[in-house]
Amino acid sequence: MVKQGKCKFCSQIGMIEAADEMTQEEIDKEVTLQCKCPEAQAFATKEYNRTSAAAFIKDAFKNDEYMKDYMTHTLDAVMNEGADKVQVVQKRLLDSKTIETKVYTMTLNNEGTLIINMKQSYSSKEKF
Repeated sequence: MVKQGKCKFCSQIGMIEAADEMTQEEIDKEVTLQCKCPEAQAFATKEYNRTSAAAFIKDAFKNDEYMKDYMTHTLDAVMNEGADKVQVVQKRLLDSKTIETKVYTMTLNNEGTLIINMKQSYSSKEKF
């Protein structure tokens, strides 16, 4: 069904094909994502980056539910709460002497692109 919504930035009216169960807020979001005003275009880029990063996190941590949830919350902190850079450090004891360390860094650059880096290292745990 075709429904009417408006851009949340410039209030331009748009028509979209929408399911009956979509709320007006969801319809307005879709219209906003399609609007050509500069603010809506920036919003669309941010939403695309968020969706892409969430899919990456879901796939990268598919075998680790805790880290998947933690990294998803970290993504929200960067995308929604204005954090420019967040680091997550994960340490794991591989055997009685070897520690694996992974450092994940999420950075939002000036263009609104999210960058996720991962650095991995190993160290020995010795008793003296």
